[in-house]
Amino acid sequence: MAIGDISFEELKIGDMNLLADDTPIYIGVTIIEDILKPFGPSCEIKLLDAVDGAKENEVTGSFQDVVKVKFKDTENNKISAFEFRQHSGVGQTIAADSKRSKNYSIRCVSPEYLSKDDRTVTSAHSDKPTTEILKKTYEDYTKTKKKINVLSEAEKRDKTYASIPTSGVTRALMRDMTFPDAPHSPAAVFQTQKDGKQELQITNWEEIMKRSPKVTLKYSNVNYTGATDDEKRNVILAANVDRLFDSSNRIREAAAAESFNLSTHTVVDRKPSSSEVGTVKGKKLYSDKRDSKSKYSVPSSEDTINNSKSHNSTISKEQRTRYLSHLTQNQGTVKTYGNPDISLGDTITLEMPAGVDEDKTGGERQFNGDVVVVGIKHKIGTPGSSPNYIMELTVVKGGFEESKGKSA
Repeated sequence: MAIGDISFEELKIGDMNLLADDTPIYIGVTIIEDILKPFGPSCEIKLLDAVDGAKENEVTGSFQDVVKVKFKDTENNKISAFEFRQHSGVGQTIAADSKRSKNYSIRCVSPEYLSKDDRTVTSAHSDKPTTEILKKTYEDYTKTKKKINVLSEAEKRDKTYASIPTSGVTRALMRDMTFPDAPHSPAAVFQTQKDGKQELQITNWEEIMKRSPKVTLKYSNVNYTGATDDEKRNVILAANVDRLFDSSNRIREAAAAESFNLSTHTVVDRKPSSSEVGTVKGKKLYSDKRDSKSKYSVPSSEDTINNSKSHNSTISKEQRTRYLSHLTQNQGTVKTYGNPDISLGDTITLEMPAGVDEDKTGGERQFNGDVVVVGIKHKIGTPGSSPNYIMELTVVKGGFEESKGKSA
């Protein structure tokens, strides 16, 4: 079978086995992973019943039915596996060209998502790392069966909760987490899938940005005669990078005044493109409108929870607002063949050609190099299609030097 093809090991919705001959056939499976969603990925399964216009075999499904999706990469036999719960009623449409065929759309979420508000947290913790408090909360109140890895330990706090939904506790803990090795870095709590197993990672963005690249994806339209299987697999089929990154004439508010390095959490001064007119709170102002406007909002904050403790949460919250704002400015999407070696939170390397209006030497100047995978859309097509497994990756750049276009 070709690169990008998979075979299903298991595809079930409740008691309905979609790999059996007497059930509607699947015509598409989409799984979405997002690093900003701590309660796991979501899934949509589309079904076709070509002969049941008379509603003799109505597909109804049931809320919280167990949904299992397990497939194998046909090239290297690596397994990917997800478990969901049906979340909403089954959507049904009858095809316009035939009253005897029906399409169904079944939406699913991770088990932890369903319990995030149904179960309330009542607990007390004294002088415990907030990462450990969150781990304990997940274990006790979402009843997760997944392994929980604390990759970076946060500072200790005193916390008490009385009948607070799990989602509220999670948001509060993520907001208050301060990491001694990365005091200005926001927390990152997300589920990932590797080697057929799902697990939860509790860490910070600094740790994520420092990960070594696992895969190199290349954008190429050359003839692949004689290319290795890895070269064929790790090809960029399409890329959608904001024009901020592939144009030498890009316009960016405040870019001439300063840039923020996501890896070092420092503001890098730039030479102004217009005359300096003064300073406000130590910040230089320029006559050009683009230079004087703020690209991000940094609200003032006051820690009223743990004033008796000495910690850095106030300044951390201010830096995190700036940090997350810049993440959205360094974002692009890349489409490639389904690759079990790429997981959420991984660092990968992109080799992309230069834009049409750029110097052609050295490749694309702003978005080449190491990027972090912050979103994955797994798209599995109809049986018999080839390639039937495509991944759409949302990636962010960790940091760059605007004047040179190199990773910082």
